[in-house]
Amino acid sequence: MKEELERLRQEALRQHIPVMRPRTASILCEELQRKKPKEILEIGTCVGLGVITMLLACDGKVTSLEIDEDRYFRAKENIEKFGLSDRCRLILGDCKEVLPCMEKNRYDFVVFDGPKSFYRDAYSLCKSMLTERGEIFADDVDFYGLTDGKEYPDRKHRTNVMALRKFLTMTAEDADVTCRRIDVEDGVLIVEKK
Repeated sequence: MKEELERLRQEALRQHIPVMRPRTASILCEELQRKKPKEILEIGTCVGLGVITMLLACDGKVTSLEIDEDRYFRAKENIEKFGLSDRCRLILGDCKEVLPCMEKNRYDFVVFDGPKSFYRDAYSLCKSMLTERGEIFADDVDFYGLTDGKEYPDRKHRTNVMALRKFLTMTAEDADVTCRRIDVEDGVLIVEKK
């Protein structure tokens, strides 16, 4: 399975498709094995690498959102190849529109790996969906090392960097959660509900 998963990762990288990096995926697996979530929500399916990684790491079920139709169908196909379709629900749609409709759902674990400019709003929506001691795993929070600086980011990255800075401040100041930031690859923030 690991070899097939690595093949899928390499294929995505050859096509310049952004997928979770290996050390980050390893940290994600460790968290899943520690938390043993039953219900997982992922924002940003891409081609399904994250879903497959999570389902192989734990016994939970994953609901995953993807806006891009081609990637949605590729993810569906990849998940079927691994025989994991029965534990996964893929939703084709914009997370900005779909998440507000899911507010009554409850999740033990949520993965942010979608639009970085939406992390702050996603946090506001997903925090209330978390079960007690539920966790949010946010990937790419360093964003090329630009989120820690005080300087005004260049135009190309401005929207994402400013939004991620607000997200990092919001979570750090939230008394209802504890945060752990891991400086590996593109940066990970783990937010656990108290």
